[in-house]
Amino acid sequence: MNKTQQFHHLQQNGSLPGKILFRPILMQFAAEYIGSNYGAFASDYKVLVEANLRCIDDFGLDLLGLISDPYRETQAFGAKIQYVTNGVPRCLNYVVKSMEDVISLKNPDVYKAERTLDRIKAAELLSKKHRETFR
Repeated sequence: MNKTQQFHHLQQNGSLPGKILFRPILMQFAAEYIGSNYGAFASDYKVLVEANLRCIDDFGLDLLGLISDPYRETQAFGAKIQYVTNGVPRCLNYVVKSMEDVISLKNPDVYKAERTLDRIKAAELLSKKHRETFR
């Protein structure tokens, strides 16, 4: 079974006989492994993709990841985000301070919000670059 078939088998059956999928969370490590930094990893989908692909190839990971920090969606709802070179991005203004704020939130256009669009571009590029391995 290739990696995609293994994943689907796990999804459908709840187990994968004789195999435990290997998917550590390597965000800052991955960024530094390719000679970059966490700020670039969180803000530039090309860095995120390169770091994930290099780690999957060099360390035998079974699954790809697109994670970087919890503020992608927060930015889409209007929060200002500050990138930190060697740390996770910081939220500079919280858009939800009360339940009324939650109720009044409007669904953002993820194709117009900078950080969610960056994640979408990462998914497209990862899919394109790794299509043969995961089909």
